[in-house]
Amino acid sequence: MTNINQENCESPFQVGGTMDPDSSTYVEREADIIIERVLTNRQYAYVFNTRQIGKSSLFRRVEKKLILNGWKTAYISLTKIGVNNMTETRWYCDIIKKIVGDLHVKFDVNTWWNPTPKEEEDSIIFQLDKFIREILWSLLPLEDQEKNILITFDEIDTVLSLKFSTDDFFALIREFYNDRHHTPQLNRLAFCFLGVADHEDLMTDINRTPFNNAQPIELKGFTLEEAQQGLFQELVNLVEEPEKILKEIIDQTRGQPYLTQFLCDKIFWGKNRTPEIKQLIRNYLIKNWSYNSHFARIVTRLNKYDKTKANLLKIYQRIRQEKRVLANEIREKERIYLRLSGLVVETEIDRQTYVEIYNPIYREIFDNTWLDSQFKERRPQWYEWRKTAWEKSGDEFYFLCDEQLRIAKENNYHRILTDDDQKFIEESELEYRSDIRDISIFDKKETREKIIDRLIYWTNRQETLLKALKDIVNNAQVDDEKNIDERWMDDLVEISLFDHELKNNNLTAIIDGIKQRIEKIKQESERQLFDLLVTYGKILLSSQSQSEESKKTFKYVEGDREQELLLSSDIGLISKRWNKDFTGYDLEVSNPIYQKMFNLDYIEQILPNIRGYGIKLAKWLIFQQNEYLLQNQELEDIVKELADQNLVLDEHKFLIRSRILN
Repeated sequence: MTNINQENCESPFQVGGTMDPDSSTYVEREADIIIERVLTNRQYAYVFNTRQIGKSSLFRRVEKKLILNGWKTAYISLTKIGVNNMTETRWYCDIIKKIVGDLHVKFDVNTWWNPTPKEEEDSIIFQLDKFIREILWSLLPLEDQEKNILITFDEIDTVLSLKFSTDDFFALIREFYNDRHHTPQLNRLAFCFLGVADHEDLMTDINRTPFNNAQPIELKGFTLEEAQQGLFQELVNLVEEPEKILKEIIDQTRGQPYLTQFLCDKIFWGKNRTPEIKQLIRNYLIKNWSYNSHFARIVTRLNKYDKTKANLLKIYQRIRQEKRVLANEIREKERIYLRLSGLVVETEIDRQTYVEIYNPIYREIFDNTWLDSQFKERRPQWYEWRKTAWEKSGDEFYFLCDEQLRIAKENNYHRILTDDDQKFIEESELEYRSDIRDISIFDKKETREKIIDRLIYWTNRQETLLKALKDIVNNAQVDDEKNIDERWMDDLVEISLFDHELKNNNLTAIIDGIKQRIEKIKQESERQLFDLLVTYGKILLSSQSQSEESKKTFKYVEGDREQELLLSSDIGLISKRWNKDFTGYDLEVSNPIYQKMFNLDYIEQILPNIRGYGIKLAKWLIFQQNEYLLQNQELEDIVKELADQNLVLDEHKFLIRSRILN
């Protein structure tokens, strides 16, 4: 027990890193007993689990016990050997050097590793095989040559980052086990593997794997009984109710070693004999959790499984919703990957194996908000914008169609998105199929899809326009369906709008209705029409930008008279759409048909020539180009005429700029 009355004392609790085997706060678990028994019997073992679960600490403790019982041990951290610029020869050579160093024997690896021409023809793995079988025990002092040897490889998942295959490496270790009856000293050799990996991922040829002959060691979180053996005695002098406090900690961490040691350490330094565990968790773990490397490692591990990450997130989402899920309802590979991330554990309940979130702390940190942010990373930006805008507005304009719908469906089937995603995609597809069914003139689905895609393009799903165009299509004369394509549809729209013989249709009736309402405004107030057309012209110009880079947005201003009139059902020439960050709306011409029919030529044709310079003023306001400013005598005449009149701000700017130019 640590004496906490000393000034400047060190905490007995260790937050992260490998613990000293003799630490007073080491918590011995069932895994300690099992791995000691397996290795003592000279069997192979592996501990594959998430990070900061205590793998290295577990090994160091059992290693010390084995050494006390006469074993010789070599510990190789493959991370320290390295990955970058690592050649196959150097990798094997460094492994042998580490074994030699840990066994404290003299052997010049560099001199020995100089293969003859015949050996050069053999694989590099031959050198390691030769070293273990023929050289290793002979290097030991005579009195140690009958001793058992344990070779441990930590961070074994590092091999996945090497540029060469390590299948032969693992196959050789398997051969060492299989050859025990031929080579007696191999009976005194055991191997242990530690890492964050699924053993099937470590070898492409699973028929040569050594893990079939090795004992998996399951490393679980501390139980309350186990924690009482290692942590209780240190808490006795720190808090008034150590049993109650320890139980609260284990309830919140479920014995996750890092989190458990972390909270005990905070209690040690907090010097509060009645600590509030949930408050400590809130202040030091959940608040600003993204800055804690422990939680960052969980996210990093999930990101390593890029191809299946969305599947893993979907399964995790289900586990959150249902509290626990039967293990046999999850594919084994995905279950393993989730366990290796550290997010979940498997538990036995009534002889059934379930998968559940490791502890309440993870549940609160990796919540639905976090899940949604992870799902968004998997989605194209255009998709996320349309989905979110549809959720906010319910406007069918944002539905997917054509290529976007196809991509989203593939994403849905293979990436497994959220329930909200599925609803959005299903609603989009239902609307799209409904549109396709409305085109009855064509037999082939592919043809109907082509036509609907162009109809949606021309109308932006404006309901009356879309219905009018569907009627025009269904009444069209078609000789051969093979000739029907997007160009056919575009030509049909053009003819319907401009050919005098075909103009008597619902489409032109809609256009004429808007023109009549604009004419009515002109009769009521030329000034209002002028302002309305200038505003519309600016929006039209921004809507006609050819590329995203050059596109200028026209922002919606609530209460602006001209904007509201253009948006109204009376006219409806423009629509407001959510901007990319959903902080407001941008305005654009409602659809390409309106862009074509109510274009800049139309504006100039009906624009009132207020005060004799209205057309130039409007063009200057729309285009912001100096060529539309007044010049020379024209400017002088206008200035004299307006000497005693009240002008609006735009007119003042126009005249001032004209004078500056002259």
